[in-house]
Amino acid sequence: MNVFQNLCPHESILLVLGVVLFFVLIFLMIWKTIKEQKIGILFPFFLLPVVMIAYPTVGSVQYNEGKFQFNTLLAQYLEGSMTDEGVDEFREKYQMLAQSCKSNQDSDMLTTFAQAQLATGNYEEAALMAERTLSLRPDNLLARDIQLRSLVQRQQEQDFRETITRLHTTITAIESGNLEGQRALRELNLVLSDLELPENIDTRPALTIAKALSYAGEKESALEMLNRILETPGLNEQLVSEARQLRVEIRADNLRLTGNAVHEETQREFILNPDLTRESLTRQQMRTWIRTDQLRENP
Repeated sequence: MNVFQNLCPHESILLVLGVVLFFVLIFLMIWKTIKEQKIGILFPFFLLPVVMIAYPTVGSVQYNEGKFQFNTLLAQYLEGSMTDEGVDEFREKYQMLAQSCKSNQDSDMLTTFAQAQLATGNYEEAALMAERTLSLRPDNLLARDIQLRSLVQRQQEQDFRETITRLHTTITAIESGNLEGQRALRELNLVLSDLELPENIDTRPALTIAKALSYAGEKESALEMLNRILETPGLNEQLVSEARQLRVEIRADNLRLTGNAVHEETQREFILNPDLTRESLTRQQMRTWIRTDQLRENP
């Protein structure tokens, strides 16, 4: 077993110096005993090597406890049982572990970071953590899988953002009165049919999708999307307020296309994207941001 495993460089130096100092004191004690000199003067100095040896040991124990707690929180997140308070603790534990220089050489922790970033929808960070894991352990299959999945999701997310921009433009045209009735429904159908949702999406695009679904006559799907938003732990007050207000408007049928041009036959022709059905949206994950500034600062 490597006693220096998961120790920072300064902790390793401190441990070695503490051990050396301890044996020096033992030698001096033996030497003074042989010379029949008083050894009591040396006793207070033994406190220093004890502290030097204990400090990195205690730090390592705390680090391992933090890893266990973070893995427990990550499991809760993956199960969907995390509360708002749990998200705050989840982020705090991530930061605590990221700030530790121990994580830089801990392939298991870096893999867990990659899992957490992938699960919360931060695909760029997930790929970065997976790459750092592979630099330490090229044979880590989980890190390799996370890296590949992150790359796929990043490409899908780029396409998703482009489609959301088109969708926002269409909604703006509808609400300004430049796009009405059958033409508006046809345009919504065209954009929504191209929409492919990443595993995790941001709240703002989700609000746009909910509004578009409502205008397209898919009220139940729109409300389900809003439910997913409001069930997201750790959501800030402003987004919660916007989602609730939008839900009120959709329930009151304030966001739907009107006019003689929107016929029942046209509504029947609207083909809803399978990703946007109510059943599919119940499984949609929302993005939860985790700050990683400190981890990036530790090369």
